[in-house]
Amino acid sequence: MTRLMLSMGKQCELLVRLKDGLNRANKRRERTSRLRVGYVTSDAGNHPIGHLLQGVFGMHDRSRFEVTVYALNG
Repeated sequence: MTRLMLSMGKQCELLVRLKDGLNRANKRRERTSRLRVGYVTSDAGNHPIGHLLQGVFGMHDRSRFEVTVYALNG
C-alpha cells in the first residue's frame, strides 16, 4: 500500500510539473500570438509533392500561424 501511495504521489508530482510547463508555454504563446509551424521535406522543389504542398502552405491564416519550410534538397 505504501509503495502504491508513493508511486501515485510521484505521478501527481509529474502531472503538476507538466501542467506548470504547459501554462508557461501558453503564456509565451499569448505573447507571440502566432503558432509557429515548420515543415521539413526533401520534396519542396520541382517535385509532384512540392507542387501539392504549395497549396497546403498557402492555406494557413498568416495572422494566426508563422509557417517555415525547411527544404532538405540542396
